[in-house]
Formats: sequence, C-alpha cells, structure tokens
Amino acid sequence: MKKQKLIIIFIPVIIFLIIALSSIIVLNILPKDNEKNNKTNKKIEACNIKKEKCSIDQVKKGVKVNLAVNNTTTNDFYVIEDNDSMVTLISTSNLKELSVFSLTSNMEGPTKAFEILNNLTSNWDKIDFIPFYLYSDYGLQKINYYEEEYDPTKSYDAFTKNPGGYSTINILDGQVTITEALIDSDVAKTTTIPNKARARLITYEELAKLMTNEKLPTWLTANLNNNEGFWTMSTALDKKSNSSNAYAVIKANNNSKLEGKPINNKLYINPVITISRDTLLQNIK
Repeated sequence: MKKQKLIIIFIPVIIFLIIALSSIIVLNILPKDNEKNNKTNKKIEACNIKKEKCSIDQVKKGVKVNLAVNNTTTNDFYVIEDNDSMVTLISTSNLKELSVFSLTSNMEGPTKAFEILNNLTSNWDKIDFIPFYLYSDYGLQKINYYEEEYDPTKSYDAFTKNPGGYSTINILDGQVTITEALIDSDVAKTTTIPNKARARLITYEELAKLMTNEKLPTWLTANLNNNEGFWTMSTALDKKSNSSNAYAVIKANNNSKLEGKPINNKLYINPVITISRDTLLQNIK
C-alpha cells in the first residue's frame, strides 16, 4: 500500500521533470533572438590599414590616413577601395580653386575640372603619374528619363537624342585624353588636358559601392559646408530641366548626396589617387 502511494506521489514529479527538461533542450536548440540581434548588429571593427586589408564594410565606415604627397605637404585621405596590393583613396581636403565641369557641355567631359586638378596636383611628386586608366561614360550611363542604358543603334527623339555624356577618358603615362560621344558626327572630338595626371576624379560607380541603403557616408563631405560639393567624373541627365548635367557629391542637411548639377556650377575638386600598398606604407604619416 505504501509503495502504491509513493508511486502515485512521484508520478506527477517525474512528469514535471520530463516537461522541464524538454523545454530546456528545445530552448537551447532554437536560435535566440538576442544571438540573432548580436549577429545582425555586430560592430564593425576599425581597420588598421598599416597591418591589414580593409573590408568594404570597414571602408564604408571610414578609413582615414595622413599621406605625404611631396616633401613638404601631407594630406588626409579616405580609403574608397582596398585591393590589397593597390589602394584607392580620395582626399578630404578640397583643392583651393573652385571649378566648372566643362565650358560647353557635358559631352566634352570634365575638361576644365581635369585641367585644374592636374595643375594643382602637379607638385605631388611622391605620387606617380597615372600609368594607365580608362573610364567609359557614354553608353554605360543610366538615362534617368528612360531608366535604361543608352543604345546608339536605337532612334531617339530630340529630347533623348543627346542623353548627355562623353565617350571615354583615357590616361596613359599621366597624359589625359577625353573623347566626346558620337551623336551627329562621324568624327569624335578629343581633348588633351595640359599637364600630366597624378590624380583623377571619383566616379558614379565608385560612389555606388560606398552606399549603404542608397545613402553615401557622411565622411565624404565632412570638410564641406551645407550646399557645397565636389565634382565626379560621371555625367547625368536632368529630366526635370531637360538639360545635361554632371554628377556631384553635395552636402545637404549634414548628409552626403549624389546629385546632377549643371556643368557651369562652380564646385570643389577632390583628388582620387591609386597607389601600391608599399607606396602607401612608405608615405603614411
């Protein structure tokens, strides 16, 4: 009789222990919300470019270096791309002189901006002349009005016949040649920029890689006042004003924005350089 009573007493206890143990096992198997959040919101550690390659997430957060451009001058730069052996950086210090994009239209490319860029960086003798660089603007550029790539084999009406944009920028041993787009002529006009190039302008495509949720990092315009900006190398079509523009990075409400601006606007020029990691480590301060 006593044994039966003991069994009756212990059965609920055993059942309770089994249920409790099962709950613990299930909870340990299932992912925890906190663990999910910790993984999602994992802090991105700062990159020490002197010791390691910087990831794109670290670059977006801002990797700043102080670099000697000649024997007497150092400039602050931000890394915009790190390919381990080669590093691309943009100066945080605007060149002293404001510049228009070009004098006639964006079809001739950033001729005036490049002229001033070459002139004001001519004494950067710790930065080699650009050995080779090719950038294609026309035909690869998205046309905002149609939201499609320009196709030179298609027929466009008067509004879209000139979607804006030049053909190419070709840099060989520092010599910059800009070729206009072919629209109504069988002969493309080329412009050779005075002085050799040690630096260039940033491109739309490079800026797109730096975006997070379609927003540019604020460090791109940290040295600017609101409504100030600097030119890119890429052209744009403003469907509202029916005019051809060029892209610029503008500071607005303390944020960095990519906007199409009329080519006769006077904006700053921020030099972009690509150097070997060895050169970077030699000149970093």
